[in-house]
Amino acid sequence: MNSIRLSAQERVHSEQSFPLLRLSESVDVEMKIHFLSILVVALVALQFPQAKAHSQDLMSHCVSCPDEFRGRLICAFLNGCHLEMEYCSMLVFNCARLQHRRHMFLVKNEGKCHPVRGYKCQFMEF
Repeated sequence: MNSIRLSAQERVHSEQSFPLLRLSESVDVEMKIHFLSILVVALVALQFPQAKAHSQDLMSHCVSCPDEFRGRLICAFLNGCHLEMEYCSMLVFNCARLQHRRHMFLVKNEGKCHPVRGYKCQFMEF
């Protein structure tokens, strides 16, 4: 009878400590998943270097602006509002917005904005 009681006590003790064991097992699994995902990304970057080159090429286009357009003021339009900005600045904003899959600025005209339908933009984000 004593042996049965001991096994029952051991069972109660193991059931009480089992959730901690289960928690540590789930943490181990999550760490392994993170490690595997990092490993896969690293292997893909080694296997397909042109993907990285494509993003660098896109960024070089974002930074470069032809000299003849530097300092030119334009009226840009986005989502119903308009603002005056430099052409090269608009290129940089559009490049960042394109990478985040957002709407891009449209050039309405060169120079100051004439009275247009809509309102002047109060703020903008990438």
